[in-house]
Amino acid sequence: ADVLIRNVSASGAKLVVDNGSFIPDNFKLTIRKWQAGYRVRACWRRHDEIGVEFEQELAHNMPNLLSLERRTG
Repeated sequence: ADVLIRNVSASGAKLVVDNGSFIPDNFKLTIRKWQAGYRVRACWRRHDEIGVEFEQELAHNMPNLLSLERRTG
């Protein structure tokens, strides 16, 4: 499903979705713009939003990707 990614940090992100109740607690989040995929865990949910944490072993790559995103935005 397509999602809008908001508030990205090295530890997680907020995802805006059509209906968050159908998304599992653990899943792979693919960010096409970064050509990367991350295993994430849902921390909280609202009807159209989900807060996710990046799995620890993958989070170490996030600062470099965030830097790239800011430059290419």
